[in-house]
Amino acid sequence: MRDDGQDVPVSFWATYWKVYLPAILWGLGTALGEIPPYALSYANSAAGKEDEQFREIVEEAEGSSSLYNRMMSWMIKFMERHGFVGVFLMYVQTVTSRRGR
Repeated sequence: MRDDGQDVPVSFWATYWKVYLPAILWGLGTALGEIPPYALSYANSAAGKEDEQFREIVEEAEGSSSLYNRMMSWMIKFMERHGFVGVFLMYVQTVTSRRGR
């Protein structure tokens, strides 16, 4: 609405260009925020170091027959097998499942 009280049509492209840059920057910031934890994990893995607490959790999950622990065990094996692509796919699945809420 303008100052003189008349309605002004709002186009899709006008709105798109107003939110384009903030949306790109938000996505870029989110992606860059995922790099340090992944890089640390990769460096530890490449050096042959294992996280003892993580291994305990994995062993506990594999030894249990509950649905939650079987799903967690599958997810960990999937990400170990597929590396970065596995982490990315699990992240995408989590983000898209939250959208429906």
